[in-house]
Amino acid sequence: MEPMKAVSAAEFAENIEHWMADVEFANEAMVVTAPGGRQIVVIPGHWWCPAVDSPPEPSPEAGPSEWNL
Repeated sequence: MEPMKAVSAAEFAENIEHWMADVEFANEAMVVTAPGGRQIVVIPGHWWCPAVDSPPEPSPEAGPSEWNL
C-alpha cells in the first residue's frame, strides 16, 4: 500500500478518478488523507472513508489481489 498523502479538496476532486485507475492497473490499494484529515482508501474500482463507511464488498469475479490492504 502506498504511504498516506495529504491533499487539498481541489487535488482530491481532480485526482480521485486517476488514482482509482492507477490502483486498478497496479492491483494495489492506496490510502489518501483528504481535506479535514479523513483517510480515504482507494482500491481497484472503489474508494471509501473508513471513518464513516464500511469497506466495499469485493466483486465475486475479483481475485484476492483486490484486497491487498
